Amino acid sequence: MCKTDRNMGQLKELVLKNRRLTAHKTADMVRISYGSVHSILKDSLKVLQIAAKFMYSLLTEEQKENLIHKHQKVQENKERDQELACNFPLFPKFKVALKRR
Repeated sequence: MCKTDRNMGQLKELVLKNRRLTAHKTADMVRISYGSVHSILKDSLKVLQIAAKFMYSLLTEEQKENLIHKHQKVQENKERDQELACNFPLFPKFKVALKRR
C-alpha cells in the first residue's frame, strides 16, 4: 500500500481543489492503485462519499435559500431568453421549436 505522506498530501490537495473527482481518476493522476486511493481517502483523510440526493438535507437554511434564489434567477433568465428568441425575426425554425416547449 502506498500510504506515504507525499501521496496523502497529493490526494488531499486534489480533493480540496475538486471534490467531484472520482477515486479512479484520482488514482490515475497520483499514479497509485485505486485501492490505495480509496483507503487513504476513507481512513486517513476521512473523506466521505455522499449521494447528490442527500446533499440538500445537509445544507444550512441560508445555503438552501441561496440555492433556491439562484435557481429562480436561472428560470427567469431562461424565460426571458425564450421570449427574446421568439420576438426576433430571424431563425424561424428555432422560434417554432421554442414555442412547442
